[in-house]
Amino acid sequence: MSIDSPAERLQPPKPLYLALYFVAVLGLYAYLNPGGSHLFWDAQVYARAIGDWRAHRDAYTAAEGLIFVYPPIFLWIAGALAGLMPEHWAWYLFIACHIAATLTLPLVLAQFYFRRAWLSVAFAYTLYVAEPGFAGLVSLRAGNLANIFYLLTLLAALPGLRRNRWGWFYAAAFLIGMVKIAFLLVLILPVFAGRRQWIKSALCGVAAAATYPLQRWIAPVSYRAFVAAANIQVGAHADYGYGILGTAATMERKLLHRGVDLLPFVVQAAFIVAIVVALYLLRRRLPEEAQGGVWLALLLTAIILCNPRIERYDSYVGLLAAFILLAEALQTRRYLLLLSAIFLPSMLTLYIRHRSHHVDAWGAYETLVLVVAFAAGYCWLWRSTPPARKPESAAVAN
Repeated sequence: MSIDSPAERLQPPKPLYLALYFVAVLGLYAYLNPGGSHLFWDAQVYARAIGDWRAHRDAYTAAEGLIFVYPPIFLWIAGALAGLMPEHWAWYLFIACHIAATLTLPLVLAQFYFRRAWLSVAFAYTLYVAEPGFAGLVSLRAGNLANIFYLLTLLAALPGLRRNRWGWFYAAAFLIGMVKIAFLLVLILPVFAGRRQWIKSALCGVAAAATYPLQRWIAPVSYRAFVAAANIQVGAHADYGYGILGTAATMERKLLHRGVDLLPFVVQAAFIVAIVVALYLLRRRLPEEAQGGVWLALLLTAIILCNPRIERYDSYVGLLAAFILLAEALQTRRYLLLLSAIFLPSMLTLYIRHRSHHVDAWGAYETLVLVVAFAAGYCWLWRSTPPARKPESAAVAN
């Protein structure tokens, strides 16, 4: 039996336990209220920028709160689409798509990616609400485009996973990469989940990246404003996210008492190289029949960890995959106990923030969970799979 066989016949937690856990976590979220009274704050930034652009104002003008940090092509496409609809219809349509995408992601991941006998749909949504730091719920309230982008790419990847046909996936990755360049890291998926996709993935990434100098040539003023806004949001506001880059930047500021230089970026680059090399070595070792749900969970976790600027809408996807890796690596059947062991420590930081009204960089714990889960899942897959045997002809020759 393969390490990914559904014949394990493990059962999900009982529906009553899931319902009680679900309600308890939602009650705790309502009490701590990490998002405050704000709702769809990222979507409001998009709406303000599109409104400014359509009124021939500078969409990148620094304002209170978050700054618009998307390239000009986002304004061209979104502004044109908004102009086709009656006033406010574009806002309601986007919010509806965002909510639908966010709430569909756990279902898609559970049914088409992870495919564990113990991961029922009800349990998948319990994992969603009980993610460390309430990552899933916070991402729902944020209204960021990323949730829609993740759903589109995961759905577009299904023909590739089943029949090694990645055309729709590459189209989605190219279009999204023009807006969010860090999203091109999803090209790791066909490289390690498909067959002979290295060249196509590289070409897709290069083509999407090439649209940025093209935008600079077409709209130099807007592009310079975009770069300046990104520098303000990331550099001046020290908003490096909660991933490896953000953690390294925070440590450099706190421990070395200096500004952020190249060191965190070198650490992030080295980390990405290490992840890719590790995946390559494990892929060579794993037989094709073992590259199922756990392998896909490992790839999704790796994709999120390689993101230089992890935010809640990124860790939301990665933490669902991380639970799969930890549950399989620990070979436990006490899934709610494991979920509590992952979820409850993140509440300490949230509680301190709630009581002190002090804004902290409270996403690093989620990244720690992702790193531990990746390491645990990787080691379990490595140990569970014997080294590839040499062909019989080679063995006879020796």
